Amino acid sequence: MCDKSVLLVTRSSLLVFLSCLIWHASARAQSCGVWNVTTPAELTTAITDACTAGGGIVKIAAGNYAINNPITICSNVTLEGGYDGTFTIKSSLTGTSTISRSGQNPEGGPSQERLVAFYVNTASNFRFQDLTIETVDATGNGMSTYAIHITNCNNYDITRCQLLPGNGSLGADGTIGPTGIDGGVGGNGETGSIDGSCCTA
Repeated sequence: MCDKSVLLVTRSSLLVFLSCLIWHASARAQSCGVWNVTTPAELTTAITDACTAGGGIVKIAAGNYAINNPITICSNVTLEGGYDGTFTIKSSLTGTSTISRSGQNPEGGPSQERLVAFYVNTASNFRFQDLTIETVDATGNGMSTYAIHITNCNNYDITRCQLLPGNGSLGADGTIGPTGIDGGVGGNGETGSIDGSCCTA
């Protein structure tokens, strides 16, 4: 919680304090720009709220978080795993907080599909820390997998994370080539040899 004594200092401190007491119906309470989550639904909602607020820290309790759609991260957001259920003890052990992207709802056209756990597009000052992020293996032809798909970003950190995209699939079969052109006319054969002239006893 914010220190109530700041209320005695300035009016801006009051605004900061009030902003620390937001409650979202489908996510855990956040305090001073920090969201604590323990379920996949809380994870997606907290990230959305943090982006709306212009940034923040999303603390993720130990466990496996199954997601069926990609999640987009924006600037100034930190995702940090490894916390216990009270968010007072933290571990950096690999796999403590795992986010698993299922094979549902792939994106892209036929033979150009992709499975993505996290998108980050044109963002900066974001951070992934103490997380395992994985996707299932690709299904069908021409599908790629991405734990984190980053485009046009700068000033970010990926710290003590395990990124495990699944195996991509084979490309689609190519189209059948056109029938080749007719071959040229063969040349005249050579004169044959006299019977028996090729061999000696």
